[in-house]
Amino acid sequence: GQLLSKMRFISAQLEAYLSNDVWLRNARHANAMAARLSQGLTAINGIELAYPTESNEIFVHLSREVIESMNAAGFIVTEGELDETAPPRFVTAWNTEESEVDALLAAVKAAVDK
Repeated sequence: GQLLSKMRFISAQLEAYLSNDVWLRNARHANAMAARLSQGLTAINGIELAYPTESNEIFVHLSREVIESMNAAGFIVTEGELDETAPPRFVTAWNTEESEVDALLAAVKAAVDK
């Protein structure tokens, strides 16, 4: 951990993060990108969400073939991240762009259509 004398550095970052609702804008954007991804995934035949999307994380059931195709296309999709039974998880962030979400959706669609 940091020394207490260094706390001013952490406090400066936290103050900037909380001022002018920066944290809220960032969270809203991440959640909006997750909603876009979630809606796009559910529109693809054969894709089913594991859980409702309530934040910036999307858990989705993907077949072994789709996962392998996604990995071959340059997307890293892992299984069992949280435990050996967890479905793959996609996470959006404050800096996720719509074009990135759309590219992922196109890759999933292409993998499913193979």
